[in-house]
Amino acid sequence: MKSQLSLALTILAVSAFTVSCGGGDLDNKQTGISSISGLYAWNYGDGDEGYNYISESGSLSIYDYAGDSFDNEGNCYWISENFATFTHVSGYTYLQEISSTGATGEISIRRTSSGITISGVDVDGPFSVSFLDSDQSISDFTPTCDELLTRPSSKGMFK
Repeated sequence: MKSQLSLALTILAVSAFTVSCGGGDLDNKQTGISSISGLYAWNYGDGDEGYNYISESGSLSIYDYAGDSFDNEGNCYWISENFATFTHVSGYTYLQEISSTGATGEISIRRTSSGITISGVDVDGPFSVSFLDSDQSISDFTPTCDELLTRPSSKGMFK
């Protein structure tokens, strides 16, 4: 009985130490932009596919494939460089600033075993979206649609 009590107290002490030191959460090593930088694929299930690239400086660029069944415009990529910027606040919290409007807001970005999950609250309420790690390179996203297509003119034609 005494050895069982001693074992139980030892387990309790080790568990308390592990929890207080954060050893129970392997994700706690995520710090700063470098832990979320990379290239991520997205496909929303509606045929729209593309990629998000988060640079080491926190700049988000978007590569939207125009030849998918959603856009059906051509075998090229619409590219939005520096669409937004992420600044690390603490833990999983980042400040997002949209470049075109200057709008800002806090979001959570968590590294997962297969990519990242971004969550927060916007005008429509809470949201959460996941993106998968990609083995593509941003140099693969050619040609750009700006090189290949023009936006529809008054005639509604592409060049």
